[in-house]
Amino acid sequence: MDLLVTEAIRFAKKAVAPLNEIGEEQGIRYEKGQVRCPPKFAEVFRRLLGRSGR
Repeated sequence: MDLLVTEAIRFAKKAVAPLNEIGEEQGIRYEKGQVRCPPKFAEVFRRLLGRSGR
């Protein structure tokens, strides 16, 4: 269990935390009924889910 928590914290610090700054700089947009995020958000989300492709 400790390893799982340690890895979750590591991922959050290295991958998720930097999204705060990216989100502030590039912003999130709502266009034509869809929310648009900076590309880095999708990359990190795929990593979170264990997927490498689109």
